[in-house]
Amino acid sequence: MTKDSSKRPVVRGITPVKSRGAAGNSLNVTPQERAEELMEWISAASAELRSAQAEYQEELEGLKAKHQPIINEYNEVLKGMEKELFTLAKKNRKEIFDGADSVHLETGSLFYTCRLMVRKAKTVNVELLKGLEWHDGIRIEESVDWDVIQDWPDERLAAIGTERKKKEDISYELKE
Repeated sequence: MTKDSSKRPVVRGITPVKSRGAAGNSLNVTPQERAEELMEWISAASAELRSAQAEYQEELEGLKAKHQPIINEYNEVLKGMEKELFTLAKKNRKEIFDGADSVHLETGSLFYTCRLMVRKAKTVNVELLKGLEWHDGIRIEESVDWDVIQDWPDERLAAIGTERKKKEDISYELKE
């Protein structure tokens, strides 16, 4: 779609002319003829839009095909390096963190967090929670609601055969 000097959109050589309405129509165009002009312009503009969208999609697919293998390779390399970093940090937590929650290195920071998580015991099921009348731990679709159970006191967790355990996490942040 291009625009001419009068700022009216031009599509495939069709320029819609703004009508002054039936009463003051200096163009001697009937409303039906004006409707036909507008529909012709809309049809042409729609065809141009579809063509532009198809061209865009084609170019986008070409870019994806060109760059996706490289992106996938980098993602796999990063995933492997992050796994190695987290394993190294967990195995050498005391040496790396020296009792702190974070360590600031030249290229970024490592963070250590330790929180209590409810172990999802295989014996915990809907029937068990129904039998104990602990319906708040059951989702409407009849499954164990671990988000609710997470907040239960330890005595209640023990009654259903589960417990809290420490969950250690390592994260990192790169310097900009």
